[in-house]
Amino acid sequence: MEDDKIRINSCVGTSPGTSEVIIFAVLYCKLRKIPNTNYGNQEKYAARILDFLSSKRSGKRERDSWNAYLLQSKGDLRDLIFTKLVHIRVRINTSDHPKAENDRDFILTDSTIKVNVLLN
Repeated sequence: MEDDKIRINSCVGTSPGTSEVIIFAVLYCKLRKIPNTNYGNQEKYAARILDFLSSKRSGKRERDSWNAYLLQSKGDLRDLIFTKLVHIRVRINTSDHPKAENDRDFILTDSTIKVNVLLN
């Protein structure tokens, strides 16, 4: 992890037509601690964790319950490690992929795509 970005590299074999790459990952996250700062504001840290973990479908009651649970913690919430599931699906259309002269051969190409994903 560099520059607060996560990089996932993979090699994918495709054939002429449409291919799909599916990435399932779990991110282990922790709030950033600024050196030489004190214990801090637990309410602010709980809100940041809930903003990261809550989906748009979760209601106010669920969010308030989790907030109360986090605030009961005796430790610093910046030390809490929480997980975020990531599911990325990339569809690749390779209709212009070069075709071999017979069905047994294949042509290797060196292509790269870059996909930027923002976690909400």
